[in-house]
Amino acid sequence: MTKKNKSVLIEKIASGFNHWNASIIFEYIFWKSAKSAKSARNKMANLYGVSSVIFPSSR
Repeated sequence: MTKKNKSVLIEKIASGFNHWNASIIFEYIFWKSAKSAKSARNKMANLYGVSSVIFPSSR
């Protein structure tokens, strides 16, 4: 599965959830691919276009 296809799939899955649930899914995906939780948070912030993102879980 290519990165682009994966992103499209993730978006389709996330669109079925509310924003909060989608953010948890994205956090998990980015956390798995990021070297640190901080990096994951930065990716989330960039994705949502906000300066900081607060996650329900702490790493």
